[in-house]
Amino acid sequence: MENRHRKSKEIQIKRRIWNWIGHTLHKETGATEKTALDSNPQGYGKRGRLKGTWRRAIEGEIRNTRKSSNEVKGRAEDDDEDND
Repeated sequence: MENRHRKSKEIQIKRRIWNWIGHTLHKETGATEKTALDSNPQGYGKRGRLKGTWRRAIEGEIRNTRKSSNEVKGRAEDDDEDND
């Protein structure tokens, strides 16, 4: 029973993340949040810092759905045009 609750929490978290991404992609072109999704800071992280980042996790999920990030962004833009 505990495993089932954990799975439902994981699904809920993933839905919230994807909703936030969709919301962020609908923002204006120069919005800070939107540019942060595509940013690629160079350099080394501090010692003891996790190698897996939120961005890499999202990119992994996109790969698992077998779509490119441009397809996901294009779909969000299409949804935005439909809402106008």
